[in-house]
Amino acid sequence: MFVIVCYDITDDRRRVRVGSELENFGSRVQYSVFECHLEEPQLRELQGRLLTLIDEEEDHVRYYALCPKDEAAVLVDGLGRKTPDWDYRVVLECISLSAAHSVKRMPNDGKHLPISSLGQHLPTHGQILDL
Repeated sequence: MFVIVCYDITDDRRRVRVGSELENFGSRVQYSVFECHLEEPQLRELQGRLLTLIDEEEDHVRYYALCPKDEAAVLVDGLGRKTPDWDYRVVLECISLSAAHSVKRMPNDGKHLPISSLGQHLPTHGQILDL
């Protein structure tokens, strides 16, 4: 599921720790806002970890779980873009290391396509290809 996590932490030290922990689960899109692609157990783990870092009397963390329809409706103005699902990102980086005519399962539509059909859009190692 796509989860937006935002926080308001009063203490600088706690705020840095919360931000560092969130970087293990998602991508920072603004100073105190993260986009995360999480399964339910991962979300529970994240909540548990953050509860140990915050002062519940002074700080707060909000989690907004978006359904696929709402996730698709996310708009970004200015710099940046919506965070890709890391599962797809890993697959694409693996594809870039495969032989040019190998057949891989593509995450966008589930069809099997020869990598050579990507043509000029074949990513090099470490690049992300938006499908």
